[in-house]
Amino acid sequence: MKNFSIYLVLLLCRLNVSAQQSPFKAVSELPTIYIAKEMSLHFIAPENIVYADLSGLPLSGDMPVKNILRIKLVKDSSDRAEAADQGLVTITGEHFIAQFRLVYSHDAFLQPVSSQIEIVPEFMKPLDIEGISFSGKDFRAHALAMLNIRSAKKRKQVSRFEMSFALNHIFTAGDYIFLDLEAKNRSNLPYDIDAVRFSIRDRKINKATNVQSFPLETAFQLYDINRFEKRYRNIFVFKKLTFPGDKVLQAELSEKQTSGRVLHLEIPYKEILQADSF
Repeated sequence: MKNFSIYLVLLLCRLNVSAQQSPFKAVSELPTIYIAKEMSLHFIAPENIVYADLSGLPLSGDMPVKNILRIKLVKDSSDRAEAADQGLVTITGEHFIAQFRLVYSHDAFLQPVSSQIEIVPEFMKPLDIEGISFSGKDFRAHALAMLNIRSAKKRKQVSRFEMSFALNHIFTAGDYIFLDLEAKNRSNLPYDIDAVRFSIRDRKINKATNVQSFPLETAFQLYDINRFEKRYRNIFVFKKLTFPGDKVLQAELSEKQTSGRVLHLEIPYKEILQADSF
């Protein structure tokens, strides 16, 4: 009898572990959220949302900011919503996936409706998405840390039009390169930024030389600033890159038309090789 009891306990434990390890999750087991007509529902993620899917109910959605998904029932779709009764929302971040069961609320008193849902860890399943080793939160934390670093000497600097454009620091973290760029305006004319562009270019020998240029896309930038009066500083992040010694990384600061105040800062590859690390 004692042996039978032990066997029964072990069998129940094994069944419990098997249930916990099941790769499947029924829709009925997902967190249930009620939604009503003429009311928006906001899902707030702790990091940037890279994918979202809405199914079942007649829903429309958009992302007003990178970490918020806003959904609502399509206008004049109450009959279809009542017929469908429930839907499914799938939200994928840079390092997680979360799913929610949406139910059409026939009575806001019996089925309370929320206007915002915070996606907390208990709703998430971790993901390892190829190509994403840093989240937006990680980039921001490293970039803010760079802003606290002071240096008496600029690594590279160019001056024109009563302005200067300089490289303060270069740092690396994982597979990413962080550039700390700063511009100063000594004139009394505010500077309206058209863009800060980056490219890999041939090192120009003379004016007759044809120069090849390849644009670079940033993985992250700390601030989205369009205008400054005296001082501008920002952190730009790139995926790890290499280029030969006869080429340079060029940062271009250009003003909105019709202005000719454009500054080009050339950064040799040796500066990147000498980058600090976090």
